[in-house]
Amino acid sequence: MYDQTEHVYALDAGVPYPTGEPSGIAVVRDWPIRTRDSEKLILAAAFGGWAFVLEATRDELPRFAKRLKQKDAP
Repeated sequence: MYDQTEHVYALDAGVPYPTGEPSGIAVVRDWPIRTRDSEKLILAAAFGGWAFVLEATRDELPRFAKRLKQKDAP
């Protein structure tokens, strides 16, 4: 996620600005949820330009990629 964040955002005086690079998709077996602050990892990944897709819905990857591309469009 760190690499993706550097790829998708540029810092200017400590403020992140989108670079226009596309987001990433991570295929996971299950949602990365913890018992404390359960959505923290998911929200941090989203800020870093990643979307999680469940392996069970892998056949939907083209649709997810299309939606991410719409988000990345100017």
